[in-house]
Amino acid sequence: MDVVHLPFQIHPEIPSGGIEAGPRVGPMYRGLEREAADVGLPLIWPARLPDTRTALAAAEWVRLRRPDASPDFNRGLFTARFVLGEDLGDIAVIEWHANEVGIDHDALRAALADGTASASLAEAESLGAQFGVRATPSWLIAGELISGLLPQSEFERRADEAMSRG
Repeated sequence: MDVVHLPFQIHPEIPSGGIEAGPRVGPMYRGLEREAADVGLPLIWPARLPDTRTALAAAEWVRLRRPDASPDFNRGLFTARFVLGEDLGDIAVIEWHANEVGIDHDALRAALADGTASASLAEAESLGAQFGVRATPSWLIAGELISGLLPQSEFERRADEAMSRG
């Protein structure tokens, strides 16, 4: 079974420069914190929500052109956001993390400037929309869309059901 990570912007309404995040309370945040702790991931909630469109376009461009570096690049962006508190709306942050995994930042910068990376992102988002993606995380397993943060046992149960039907 192949797993393909496609980008999806949760909050396209966030302007360039980001917005204040406000308090992170409630069951969704407790679930995220629990899931991160269960797998040993540090999770620090930054004070601002960035405009992630450029970072998502960069991630999709890297996935298509350097699939070998894509997992490490995505991990670097996650670390930047949720461990280091870096602004994913800042092109310098994106380029630094691209450079760390051997991505030619001049080629990436050109793809971001000429719209190539944005076009790749739009294609991925269109594909997700065709399958009904409206939230993250979402998985398409054996033709069934499973959305939202689920406890691992519930996700596994639903995935097993989808696979047995598929």
